[in-house]
Amino acid sequence: ESNDKPNKLASKPPIRILHVVGGMVRAGLETWLMNIVRNIDREQFQMDFLVNTIEPCAYDEEIRALGCKIIPCPLDRWRPWNYSSWLRRILQEHGPYDIIHSQVYLFSGIVLRVANQAKIPTRIVHMHPLGDLKQNDLLRPIYRSLMTKLISRHANWLLTPSKTSLKSFQEICDCHKMQIKILYNGVDLPKFEQQIDRESVRRQYCLPTDRPIVIYIARFAPHKNHLQMLRVAEQIKQQGMKLHWVMVGSHGEMLATLEKKVADLDNISLLKGVTDVSELLLAADLFFFPSIEEGFGVVAIEAAAAGLPIVATNLETIAEACSPSHRFYMFPPENDEIARTNILNIINNQDLSQKLSIDAKQWASNFAISNSVKELSSLYQQCQSRQDIA
Repeated sequence: ESNDKPNKLASKPPIRILHVVGGMVRAGLETWLMNIVRNIDREQFQMDFLVNTIEPCAYDEEIRALGCKIIPCPLDRWRPWNYSSWLRRILQEHGPYDIIHSQVYLFSGIVLRVANQAKIPTRIVHMHPLGDLKQNDLLRPIYRSLMTKLISRHANWLLTPSKTSLKSFQEICDCHKMQIKILYNGVDLPKFEQQIDRESVRRQYCLPTDRPIVIYIARFAPHKNHLQMLRVAEQIKQQGMKLHWVMVGSHGEMLATLEKKVADLDNISLLKGVTDVSELLLAADLFFFPSIEEGFGVVAIEAAAAGLPIVATNLETIAEACSPSHRFYMFPPENDEIARTNILNIINNQDLSQKLSIDAKQWASNFAISNSVKELSSLYQQCQSRQDIA
């Protein structure tokens, strides 16, 4: 019997997916997406990235090296009506796509409307933020109403990174026609299992080796609330407790302000442009997470994977990312007193710190990037199977 029969699975063309993002910068959503691309079967799934910028971004080169396209479609705030025609042209030139996966929050309404007109069968809206950070703008309520109506009409899948973010979006958008899935963000766990020389890593980043380090990794954006970290650091310093505080990020509106504030402080370091935060987390002693808005808080999973006790704002979305034992040490937004007390209780109690570290690592094991890849691959295949049947 001949063994030369064609392999139908091997010859089947890949499922083509277009991700729509603001830009592939080094931030939570984008880092998760990079981990997806690195680990997914790229022979089965061909992913391209449409970005709303012409500026080069941190992950662009690696994306291209992995065989994916970066397709600029800039959003001109003075001529937003041009975006639809540019996107339509891009879909004609680079398509056809089987799936469009839009991750630009409310602006996904425009993206999915054009995708529907272009007859892209699967149109996914992925809602990462918990809420609208620009809700105080005068015209924002009108914009929000228009975009949610477009999303409701043109999206056939809704993904969110947490139960809380799903509930929040359902309160402002009619989602009854959509298929819904909670897709928890995963992290690359092996990076946080490496053995490092803590003193060597600290010296590499000009950090002290003789005192505990409290670290925070986040974009330098107002809602990430770095200012509370500055306040708590000063209060603890006045109490005579020697801690060193580290802010790590790559960009954001608050960067210049924070650089000025920490310039003359000897107990706070601001690090930018760090390509891999795993060693810094492994060299620290506690993770402080004072954010006042999060869709999930995947950085808490990274901190947990590194075995760090976590003291975080008691947002429901962050609580979903923290192990049950850590939720006792959460604090109300902007409450410096409880935040300060919880940090000191952990730092000054080695047994407690060790217990929380063990709990954190065990908890993080539930959020391997392999789980995200498996769930997303299954979703894409499910969508394609329905298209094939249709």
